[in-house]
Amino acid sequence: MVKVNIELSGGLELLFGNQKTHQIDMPADNGNKQVQLGSLLVWARDNLLTERPELFMKGNTVRPGILVLINDVDWELRWHSA
Repeated sequence: MVKVNIELSGGLELLFGNQKTHQIDMPADNGNKQVQLGSLLVWARDNLLTERPELFMKGNTVRPGILVLINDVDWELRWHSA
């Protein structure tokens, strides 16, 4: 299991039971000690989201306009720099 802290703001917390922070234990992907962001998004949608999933995800990713930060860095910048 991998401990993950999720922080929501900008109104997104309203879709998640009006709770800004969530501390969860995620099953590790493929037996390693990492969690893929896609797995985390789907897990959060299926287990934490309380209403209007269409406002959170479109297809298999977050909707345009939702900023995702990993350790305070935009995930799109991390993706393209890797």
